[in-house]
Amino acid sequence: MKKRTVTAIIITIIAIIATSKYWFITEPLPVNFDISGHGNCNIEVQLNKKDNDEFRKVKSESVFINLDKEKHADIFVNRAGHPKRIKIILSDLSSREPITISNIRFRNGKYTLGNIEKFNADGAKVKAEGKNLIIIPNKKVITITYPDTLNVCSGIKFDFMLFCIILILTFLLAYKLSNYVAEFSTLKGKSRVEIIFLTIFFVFLFIPMMYINKDEKSIQENRYLAKWKPLISDNNKINFSFGNNFNEWFNDRFYLRQVFVNLRSSITMLIANTCEKGFIDKKTKTMYTDLSFGHIDIDIIKDNFKALYDFNNWCSKHNIKLYILIVPNKADIHTTKYNYINDNYKHEEFADYISEINKEDKIKVIYPYQAMLNAVKEGKQLYFKTEHHWTDDGAFVGYNELMKEIIKDYPKIRVLNSADFNYTCNKMVRGDFLRSFGKGKACSKIGISDSVCSMYHHYDYKYYKHKDFDNLNETVINTKYRLEKIYHYDGGANLRVIQLGTSQNENLTEFIPYTFKDVKRIRNNDIQGIKSKDIFKIIKYYGKEMLDYKPDIIIFCITYKNTDKLHNLFNME
Repeated sequence: MKKRTVTAIIITIIAIIATSKYWFITEPLPVNFDISGHGNCNIEVQLNKKDNDEFRKVKSESVFINLDKEKHADIFVNRAGHPKRIKIILSDLSSREPITISNIRFRNGKYTLGNIEKFNADGAKVKAEGKNLIIIPNKKVITITYPDTLNVCSGIKFDFMLFCIILILTFLLAYKLSNYVAEFSTLKGKSRVEIIFLTIFFVFLFIPMMYINKDEKSIQENRYLAKWKPLISDNNKINFSFGNNFNEWFNDRFYLRQVFVNLRSSITMLIANTCEKGFIDKKTKTMYTDLSFGHIDIDIIKDNFKALYDFNNWCSKHNIKLYILIVPNKADIHTTKYNYINDNYKHEEFADYISEINKEDKIKVIYPYQAMLNAVKEGKQLYFKTEHHWTDDGAFVGYNELMKEIIKDYPKIRVLNSADFNYTCNKMVRGDFLRSFGKGKACSKIGISDSVCSMYHHYDYKYYKHKDFDNLNETVINTKYRLEKIYHYDGGANLRVIQLGTSQNENLTEFIPYTFKDVKRIRNNDIQGIKSKDIFKIIKYYGKEMLDYKPDIIIFCITYKNTDKLHNLFNME
């Protein structure tokens, strides 16, 4: 018995070590330093795992900043571990004036880099003045390298819940197997099949705990997942329902659960053409989520629009022109007989309300509903069949309706036309921030598999590419509270523009950055660190940043469905 216990313990220890990356998590390593200078600059931090000058085993992250406005850089390097060397690369410099770096710290000051004068530079001359490193550029790309060994490490996070699951189940598996092996060696007629079956059985038990889903909500099921409730609560009381609570938590979050949910939905979709969260119009081969057909009470919209009037006043106070572009629902443009929520009268009330607002001419609201209906009559596909985003054709209709309003205030702006673009066709979908092609988000939202989804990739979408694409300077910024792109195009109108809003803005970036010289794209949804209920707290999270940019124009692009969240615009809580 003792040998079996020891064997089980040894196997458990090996399993714990092998799965350590799941329960012993390395946090991003914050690299912070003060920086001053002039103009724009892209900063990349490279951390080398080896103690050498080759920098082949590196982890890196970058950030784009305006040195005239920002005096501090915070860069979070993922999976850095225990780096031995650091290299800082400065690129996309818009000025050749000296840059000063000082106070280089790791993990928010836990580690500080001393002897700053030891930095070597390529593409610049460097000199140390006290604790400051003065960098005098002579090239557009500057690399400064610290030659000494670093003595830093990333923070770690211990997932106690997952550790306990692996520990307990692995020990039980190992102990049971050692018992069967021992019995097999002593009892005649014991079947090898039984041992193999038992081994496979316990392996399958181990798979669900390989990854625990930590999401708060299931988008597909439209419900909140069960939360972890400990055995001992914060006030030191025993949770006598711990067993049931654990069962609910694990059943909602085990590894591959989503695969089984999608499989069920896919089978239902193939058989009945419906699923819990959406359906497919077989005639047009278009996917819809059930949220595609909901409309909002006009009284709610009118009440929420008060925030847009406040936003317009805020912009006027700072000499900024505000243009509000509202993208219609996909189902309101590409109509279908499956419009089972019979409340279209609410949409008609909304369209009439927008007409009344535009007659008042107090705020500028562009709702390209009629223009898009006209384009559909001409045979254009304005929304992706497997996603809620508008296509390049759809966004171009919205762009033209937007520019009709903008040129009333800025008549010298040149509006793009079809001759400015080259065109390609692709059956894949490109509708979001990274501009990559995929199968469309409707598949995952209504819960069907990629194999079923691929049956509906039959349409060749028209994609626009500006003929002067190579001369557009684009920089992506993706840090906490910021999902942004910064554009500069010398051929655009000499105006600074902030393109603010949700994901429908992405296909507009094929047009807006070529219309104006400087454009900053700020996305307010799907941002790390901001809860879904807070995504429209625009002034709280981006007010100062927008004012620091000193724009002439703000284009606020949202969808019709977002109008029930506008009351949060000036919510600072």
